[in-house]
Amino acid sequence: MDHTILQHITDAVRLMQDPTAEQTIKQQAFEFFNTFIDENTGAPAYGLYMASIHEESMIADHNEMIRHFGLQLLEHCVKHRWDSYSREQKEEMKHALLHNLLLGGTYPLHRERRFIFEKISSVISEVAVREWPQRWPDLLDVLLDMASNSYTQTYMVLAFFKTFSETVFTFHESLAATRRNDLGQGLTACLPQILPFFAHLLQTCTHQEASTTDNEIRQECYMVMDILLKTLAAYVDWVPLSRLGENGVVSLLCELLHVDIHQQGAADCLLLIVERKGPREERLPLLEMLQHLSPIVTSAAALTQASKENETVYTYVKRLTQVITVLGTTQLSSLCSLSSMKTLPQGFDDYIRVLFEFTQHPSRKYHVLTVLNCSIMVSSFTLPSWLSILRHDFLSGAQIVKDLQLPLAENLCQFIIRRGSPEIGFYGESAAFNELDFHDEEDWSIFFNTYRGHALQILTHISTTSPTKMVKVIAAKLASLLQNTPSALETAPRDVNGNVSSHAELIEAWDAMARICDACVPAAHEQFQLQLSKKHDSGGMAMLGQCFQESLTWAEREPQLYLSQLSVFGAFSICLHEMPMHLEGAVNVIFAGMEFKAEEDYQLKQREQAMGEISEYANQLLTKPTTSEMLRRMLVVALVTSFNNLPTADEHQQRLETLLQSIVQEFFRLQNVMSSPTELFEHGGLDNPDIDKQTERTLLLTIVGSLAIALRSTDSRPQAVSLDAFDLLLMQNSDACGSMKTTVNGNGGCDYGGTGLSFPSQQLSELTFPVILKLVHTLHACASHDRQDMTRNIGVLLGLRRSEILLLLPNPPDSSSRQMDQSSLWLDRSQLWLSSLWGHAYTIIEGCTKQGIAYRDNVIDNFAQAVLFNAERIPTHQMKLYIRHVISPFVQYAPRGQPYLLKTAQILGRMYSVAAFHVERALVSSTERALEIETITAAGAGLLSFEQREIVEEATRLNAVDALLVHLQQLLSDHCHPAADKGKDEIFVSPLTMYFLNMADTAIPIIRILYYSLVHGSGSLAKKAAGITDRVLQANQRSSDYQQATLEHFLPATLHVLGIHGQHSDYLPVFTTLLVRCLDMLETSMLEEVLGSVSSLDLRAVIEYHAQVKSGTIKSLKTKRNHVKQLFQNCVGVHISQWASENIKVLNLPEKLFISRTRHRQADDEDHAVLADFFDN
Repeated sequence: MDHTILQHITDAVRLMQDPTAEQTIKQQAFEFFNTFIDENTGAPAYGLYMASIHEESMIADHNEMIRHFGLQLLEHCVKHRWDSYSREQKEEMKHALLHNLLLGGTYPLHRERRFIFEKISSVISEVAVREWPQRWPDLLDVLLDMASNSYTQTYMVLAFFKTFSETVFTFHESLAATRRNDLGQGLTACLPQILPFFAHLLQTCTHQEASTTDNEIRQECYMVMDILLKTLAAYVDWVPLSRLGENGVVSLLCELLHVDIHQQGAADCLLLIVERKGPREERLPLLEMLQHLSPIVTSAAALTQASKENETVYTYVKRLTQVITVLGTTQLSSLCSLSSMKTLPQGFDDYIRVLFEFTQHPSRKYHVLTVLNCSIMVSSFTLPSWLSILRHDFLSGAQIVKDLQLPLAENLCQFIIRRGSPEIGFYGESAAFNELDFHDEEDWSIFFNTYRGHALQILTHISTTSPTKMVKVIAAKLASLLQNTPSALETAPRDVNGNVSSHAELIEAWDAMARICDACVPAAHEQFQLQLSKKHDSGGMAMLGQCFQESLTWAEREPQLYLSQLSVFGAFSICLHEMPMHLEGAVNVIFAGMEFKAEEDYQLKQREQAMGEISEYANQLLTKPTTSEMLRRMLVVALVTSFNNLPTADEHQQRLETLLQSIVQEFFRLQNVMSSPTELFEHGGLDNPDIDKQTERTLLLTIVGSLAIALRSTDSRPQAVSLDAFDLLLMQNSDACGSMKTTVNGNGGCDYGGTGLSFPSQQLSELTFPVILKLVHTLHACASHDRQDMTRNIGVLLGLRRSEILLLLPNPPDSSSRQMDQSSLWLDRSQLWLSSLWGHAYTIIEGCTKQGIAYRDNVIDNFAQAVLFNAERIPTHQMKLYIRHVISPFVQYAPRGQPYLLKTAQILGRMYSVAAFHVERALVSSTERALEIETITAAGAGLLSFEQREIVEEATRLNAVDALLVHLQQLLSDHCHPAADKGKDEIFVSPLTMYFLNMADTAIPIIRILYYSLVHGSGSLAKKAAGITDRVLQANQRSSDYQQATLEHFLPATLHVLGIHGQHSDYLPVFTTLLVRCLDMLETSMLEEVLGSVSSLDLRAVIEYHAQVKSGTIKSLKTKRNHVKQLFQNCVGVHISQWASENIKVLNLPEKLFISRTRHRQADDEDHAVLADFFDN
C-alpha cells in the first residue's frame, strides 16, 4: 500500500466534502477519486484501510467521513469489479470484512455512528448476494456466532439480515430470477436458525433494557431492539405464519405494544403480519392476538389522551388502529363462521371494546351529543372493520356488538359533520388532529367523503337491524337541531351579501342530518312495514310520521339551509304511503321551495331537489279529483324534468303513461285553439287587453312546454317502446303517425331518417306531432294576419320584448325604463306568451325530427307545409330559433337512403331558399328593414332614440344571419371521416353534405346565402362566410357548376370583400385563402374575363402564377398564399403585406376614418402603414 496514494485519496475526500472549496477543485478531486476506483486494482485494500479504526495513525484526521468513503469504495468494488478478482482475493476480502471490520473495525455501539454499521452490513450483503451459500456456506453460522460477542456485533448482524432480506425479496432489481430464487430458498432453509435468534433477542433485550440501571447498556439495548424490529419487518411479510407462531414472535410483538419506546416498531410488524393472506389453517393462529388486547382496553383512555399532547403517540395510535382494523377485516371476518366454530374466539369482546375506543377516539362517553375531541383519521380506520362485523352472519350476533350499536350510531352521527377544511381552517376540538393530518384541500375532501360514506353505510345497517332505536336517535338529534337553529342563525358567520356562510357549523349540521335521514329513514321504514305486516307495532312508524308532520311546518328562508331541510323532508316523505292525508300539504311545501326567491345557483339546486321528491308521489296527486289544475300542470313539468334521472326504461315508460293520462286529453281538447290565428288570439286575450286570460295562457303554455321538454330532452333507450296505455289514444286519433322504427348506420341519421334509436317518448311524439304542426302553421300565419278589431298591431305582438331590447343596447337607459304601466305590462306578457309558444313548438319539431317522425311518408308533406308556410314573414328575431330547431335538426337527422333522401333534399332546398330570402332582407333590402324596425322595437317606443333602435335592429338581423352561417359550418365540418393530415390542403365532408352541395334544390340557395354574406355582411360575417365558401369550393374542385359559380359570384365577391375588409389583419388570411381557392377553380383562359377590369393588377403575372399551379409547380397552400399576396397587394385593401407585419395595424382605426384618409408616402418610407398618416397635420 502506497502511503502517498492513501493520503491523496483522503485529501480528495475532504475536498469533495468541504463547502468552502472552489468548484473546480472539487471537480478535480471527484475525477481523481473516480479514476482511482475504476483503474487501481488495489482499491479494496485502500478502502478497507480507510474504513478500519486499527491504523488510524497513518491518516491525519481519520474521521467517520473518511471511513464511510472507504466503505463506499469497498461496496463499489464488490458491485462492479467482483468477477475480476481471483478466488484468493475474494476469500481475503470476505475474511477481512468479517474479522477486520464487523468483529473489530468499529467503535462500541453507543459511540459509533449508525451509518457506519449500516454501510458495513450493506457491503457484506453485496458479497453474500454473489457468494452465499455455494461459495460461502458458513456465513450465517459465523455471523450468528459473532453476534454473541457484544451488542455492537449484534447490531451489525441484524442490519445484515435486514439488508440481505430486502435485497433478495425487494430492492435488488438487477438480480437474475434464478439467483433470486436460490437466495430465497437458502434463506428460507435457514429460518430455523434465524427466527430463534430473533425471538431470543426480543426477550433478552427487552428484559435487560427494563432491568438495567446502566445508561450505556440501556442505550445499546434500545438500539438493538430498534434494528431488530426493523429487521423483523423485512421478514414477517414472507416468512410462513406457522414459523412465526412456533417461535412466539407474534406474542412477543404483542407484548411490546405496552413498551412505549418500541410500540411503534412492534405495531409496524404486526400490521404486516395481519395483512397476510393464505390458507385458513395457516392463519388461524393469528386469532390468538385477540387474547393480548385486554391491556389495551384498560390503557386506551390514557393512550388516546396522550395522543392529544404527543404527536409520536398519535402516530402510534393511528398505526395500532390500523392493526386492529385489518385484523378484523382480513382475518377475523374470514376465519370465523357458524360452520367452522361454535363459539366466538377468545378475546373477541376485548377486540370490540378496543375497536369502539378507537372509533370514538379519544372520548370515552357512550352518549355524546356535543362536539367530540376526536380524530376522524383514527375513527376512519375502524369503519371497514365495523362494516365487516355488522354484516357478518356469526359475529354480528355477539351481545357486545348489539350493545354497542346504538352508542356507535350516536358517535357517527356527530363525526359526519364537516368542521372546516385546510383552506378555511378547522374548528372544534378536533381541529388539532385534523391540522396534523391534512394540508391539501383535495386530499381532505376525498378523505372526508370516503369516511362519511362508510359511516352512512354503518348507520343504514343499524337502521335495518335496530330500526326503532335508530329512529329514536334521529328524532332526538333532529329535535335538538330544530331547537338550536334560530339561535345559531343569529350568530352564524355571513358573507358580504348577508347570506350564511356555506361552511358555518349550522349549515354543515343540517347537511349531515340530511345525509343521515337519506341513509336511515328508508331502511327503517322498510323494517317497520315488515313488522306491521306481521301484526307487530314497535312504535317506530309513528315516530317517523311525527317527524314528517313536523317537517311540513319548517319555514326557514336561508338559501344554504333550505336545501338540506328539503332533503330531510324528502327522506321522511316516504311516510306518505301511511299518511296520504298530508299529500297535498307536502307538495305545497315543495313548490314553496321551488318558488323561493334565493340566489340563482341555490334556486336551481332546490328546484332539482324538489322535482326529485315530487316524482315519488306525483302519481297519487295527478289522479286525485281535488288537485287543482295549476298544481297538476306543475307536477307534469316536474315529472318530465326528472325523466333522465330514472334508472330503468320501465320506470321511464311508466312516467310517460302518467304524463299522457294527465295532459294529452287536455292537449287534444285545445287543438282547435292551436289551429287558427283567430282562436289563438281569443284564447290568449290578445284582442282585448281588458280581459284577463292569464290562466288560459298559462294552461296552454304549460302543456306545450311540458311536451317540448319530454320530446327533446329524454334519452334514448336500448329496447323498443311498447306502451299499452297509448293504444286507446292511438285509435282515437287516426291522424297519428305510424310506428315504423329506423336502424342506425352511425352517421347521425339512419336510412329512414332520425337517429334510428328507440325513445320512450316516441309514441307521445306520434300523437302530438300533427297538432304541433298546426300550431306552427298558425304561428306563421300570425306574421301576416290582419284583424281590424285588434287594439295592437300583430307585428308589435310578435316583436321584441322591452327586456330583450334593453339587453341588446351597449348603454341601456336607466332603471326607470324597466317600469311599465298597465298597457305596457299587458303587451310584455302577450309577447312573452307568443314567443314562448313559438320556441316550444320549434323545440317539439326538433325532438320529432330526431326520432325520425318528420321524414315518414304520411308526415313529411304536412311537415313541409307547416314549416314553410309564410316562412318569409317570420320575424327576424325568431329566425334564429327556426334555424336551430327546424333547419339544423332536419339536416342532421336526414335519411341516407332513397327515395327518402330526394324528398328531404327538395324540402331542405325550400328551407334554404327561405333562409336566403331572410339573409337578403337582413343585409340588402333597406326598405324591408325600415318597415320591420317599426314593429320589432315597438315595445321600446318612447324610450329609444332612432340610433338605439338602429342598433337593436342591426343586432337582431345579424344574429339570425350568424346562426345560419354557424349551421353551414357544422354541415361542412369533418364529422364523418378522419381529418386530413396536418399541412396537406385536403378536406373531408360527409357524403350527405356532398349530396346537398351538388343537388340544385339545395346548392343554389346555399350559394345565394354565401354570396350575400360575403358582399353585404359585416367583417365578421364575411370572414365566417369566406371560411365556409373555401370549404365548399375545396370539396367541389372538379365541379363545373361550382366553377361557373366561382366565375360569376365567388371570385367577384372575394375581390369585393378584400377591398372593403382587407385592411383587417384578423380577416385578411381567410379572404386570401378564399382568393387562392377561387383562382384554383378557374381555367387560365377565364382569368382575363374576370380580372381584366381590376385596376393596378399585373394580369400577366397572375396568369403565369396560375399556369404554375395547374402544372403542379406550386402545390402547398402556404406558397400559393404568398404568391397571391404579392400579386394583389397593390389593389386590395390598404396594403396586403401588413398581414405579416408586426408594426401597428390599421385594424385599430375606425373604418370611416380609414376610408376618408388618403395615405401619403415618401420614397424612403417603410413599407407599412404609419398611424400619423391618417390624421391632419
